[in-house]
Amino acid sequence: MPIDYKKYGPNWKILRYKILDRAQGKCELCSAGIKEPHPITGSKVVLTVHHINFNIQDNRDYNLIALCQRCHLRLDMPNKVDKRKATKRLYEMSFRSIWGVRYSRYFTNKKDLQREVRKLKKQGIKAEIK
Repeated sequence: MPIDYKKYGPNWKILRYKILDRAQGKCELCSAGIKEPHPITGSKVVLTVHHINFNIQDNRDYNLIALCQRCHLRLDMPNKVDKRKATKRLYEMSFRSIWGVRYSRYFTNKKDLQREVRKLKKQGIKAEIK
């Protein structure tokens, strides 16, 4: 999914450069150097800027840290898993409100749920996602 940098604030490019400059071209966790082979994976290191509190609008210096992609993904993983679980719960709650609890396990993502709603509408059954 492409990143929408507009959500990061008007001066994000300047802040990003400032944080990467502060890190002196190294990951602030594992010290992997930019454009060098990563000490663990061996792949070329690309530095990214991570929001420590996961709030992309909180661009204070002490909330931003320069990380290699490996460290960034490892730090983001728990947050992404929590978001995925919350999204799944939301879809299941929407489904329960339409058809009842016993069918919710069959639809774990929005596309399947939307497809089922379209099928029911074609059959003349009133259905919607709440």
